[in-house]
Amino acid sequence: MKHVRVVAFALGFAAAILLAQPLLSQLQRPGDNGPAVKAQINAPSRLAVDARGNLYVYESLGGAIRRIDQSTKRITTVTEECNPPWQKPRPTGCFGPISRLEVTDSGRLLFSEFTYNRLSSYDLVNHRFSVIAGTGDLTSSGDGGQATGAGITVSHCFGLDHVGNIFVCDSSHVIRRIDAKTGGISRVAGTGERGFAGDGGPALNAQFVTPLSVAVDNEGNIFIADDTSNRIRRIDAKSGIIETIAGTGSVGPSWTVQFSGEGGPAAAARITSPHSLAFDHDGNLLFLTAGRVCRIDRLTGTLSTIAGLGHDG
Repeated sequence: MKHVRVVAFALGFAAAILLAQPLLSQLQRPGDNGPAVKAQINAPSRLAVDARGNLYVYESLGGAIRRIDQSTKRITTVTEECNPPWQKPRPTGCFGPISRLEVTDSGRLLFSEFTYNRLSSYDLVNHRFSVIAGTGDLTSSGDGGQATGAGITVSHCFGLDHVGNIFVCDSSHVIRRIDAKTGGISRVAGTGERGFAGDGGPALNAQFVTPLSVAVDNEGNIFIADDTSNRIRRIDAKSGIIETIAGTGSVGPSWTVQFSGEGGPAAAARITSPHSLAFDHDGNLLFLTAGRVCRIDRLTGTLSTIAGLGHDG
């Protein structure tokens, strides 16, 4: 009987060790506190840079956000994913898998938790999590109220303007705005119906298919990459009028919609699944499309390729 108890204890202890392995591996980040070039990073999928040049990396398989110091070039783990990452309700002190990462000038990490249908933040100074928008329910609701009480359906993307307002791509085919001062949420573009319509009129009357990226320039104009309709659209900050600035809307698989329009007006170009909108220091719009990094000149509207041959390899 004594031997049976010993064996049972040993088996139980071994099982406990095995069950603890995911957590132990999560807490032990290879290379932490050492040179970032010698660290192991597990499936990095999102990047963000703060005002001082420090780099934040999200490991989609490693389940962590890590920081590379701009001056020392050393890497540390900032915060970690919930374990397991699909717990509901989400525990405090961790985050779920994310589809977008940003860092604000005030020292907060912003991220969209697509498994929880939320937009959340992590304070880098106080080391606290907070929900900015989303109840966790898979629904689009709450316009006119507080963003924390609103439903957001699988927030694919978000962007910030120069004063901290947040613009969210809602998969119910709308773009919504979270006010930096009041925390209120409102719809700024899209009727909620899937399709393409509305150019030349108010953005609130427009239709989108799959908005997957949003960016705001220094003048407050909103740019939206509509993936499936193969277009990039712009909402004028003053008038609220929406128009297509890139893409003819040619549809079909990426291997049938051939890229064209190099050196000409972006609105007359053929592009496929535009995404990852960003601005360079001169205010020119950059985006990705089918094996290319493209640029739209801020002044002329001319499209040019700055990297890529247009095919994988």
